[in-house]
Amino acid sequence: MGVQTLHVADFEVRSAAGALVDPYDVVLGHCSAWVRNPGAGPGLPVEQLRSPGTMRVPSRGPGGRQRTITWEVEGDATTEAVRLQVAEPLRNQAAARFVTQVTIFRGLQCVGLRVAMGREVLDGWLGQAEVDGIFRPGLIRNVVNNPTLDLSVLGQKTEGRFERIRDVPATRVLAEALAKRARLPIAILQPRSQEGWKAAARLSEHLVGLAQVVTLNYVTASTLRWLLPTVVVPDGGALLVWPGMAADHLPSSRQDLEEASGESSGSNCSGKRQ
Repeated sequence: MGVQTLHVADFEVRSAAGALVDPYDVVLGHCSAWVRNPGAGPGLPVEQLRSPGTMRVPSRGPGGRQRTITWEVEGDATTEAVRLQVAEPLRNQAAARFVTQVTIFRGLQCVGLRVAMGREVLDGWLGQAEVDGIFRPGLIRNVVNNPTLDLSVLGQKTEGRFERIRDVPATRVLAEALAKRARLPIAILQPRSQEGWKAAARLSEHLVGLAQVVTLNYVTASTLRWLLPTVVVPDGGALLVWPGMAADHLPSSRQDLEEASGESSGSNCSGKRQ
């Protein structure tokens, strides 16, 4: 029995320039607020997270299901960590749960935040447990949007927004970045409609910590194709380029991209918030 991981995001967290805050305490406060369920009691006070515990709260969704929240605390004179797990039964699957695991860690140099999501089969049967969608926790969004914090992944600042590649010099910088191995995957979009731009904004939020999102126009798309002939972004669509360009790129058509602009999209880019 174990958790099959579907989504992992690792962040380094520091205080923003001029912000006199303890990043560990700020992230812990966000975690405390995230597990609260409005209308279902006082939630989980942040001080309670400083010692091990467990609690059960009603699910945010319909069906009367219960979420089980457990957390452990570790540390010594120089480090400390809180490891929290939120487990919720999957719909119509009594022997399987959707699990979100959050680790907040303070080391000598910085604070770390790791969020992993997956499914857990409880009866030992190896059959696949179905998950309707990846429930991206609002915790990530809240931490990224906190102006007192700076987040980075693999040394790259993370802001949850897409970057517009508008001219040839910026395209050359992008081409150099694509060749690097020590980077996040990069989703390259060429929006040709309002729905395409909405998809860019939505994907940059949903892929925070997992991939960078950039957009091209007609000129920069042509320039990138000239610089890197294997990087061909579908007209009006998107292309996911893996680190070092070692694996096959993953294209999405204009239709797929524009479908991803809706909150209830059926495309592979869609997701739900928890």
